[in-house]
Amino acid sequence: MRLKVQDFMSAPVITTTPGATASHAYDLMLKQRIGSLPVLGGEDNLVGIVTFWDLRDVDESTRVADIMSSDVVTVAPDTGLQEAAHLLSYYDIIRLPVLDAGGHVVGIVSRANIVRAVADQLPVGNIVEEARAAKQARRTRVRRAGTVSRRARKP
Repeated sequence: MRLKVQDFMSAPVITTTPGATASHAYDLMLKQRIGSLPVLGGEDNLVGIVTFWDLRDVDESTRVADIMSSDVVTVAPDTGLQEAAHLLSYYDIIRLPVLDAGGHVVGIVSRANIVRAVADQLPVGNIVEEARAAKQARRTRVRRAGTVSRRARKP
């Protein structure tokens, strides 16, 4: 089965506008616990993206339009996982806005989304069970060691 971006993207997407202030964008990112905001212009089309990194060392009244990246790498919902991963790596970026045929943002895919999608495909049942068994064995050894040392102290 070929995984597509639409299968693991985050949606809906929190966005901002070019006229918003850096302070507003920063507060929105903190409140929503996200690292970037697609910037939407007229007709809700993508005109840029602003990241936490972009907001460092700027006056809080600076407009998003003045600090956003306007040359945004994007993908379509039917883009494959491997292609999205290659784009993130090649452009050394963390997130890709996902656009429908009309140019509207319908999601965002991050490195973390891709790692989760890959991890979900791996046969990890045995690894998880082995880790649980090892953890239980450590707990049992610690309990036994504690019991022995308490007994050794008794006269």
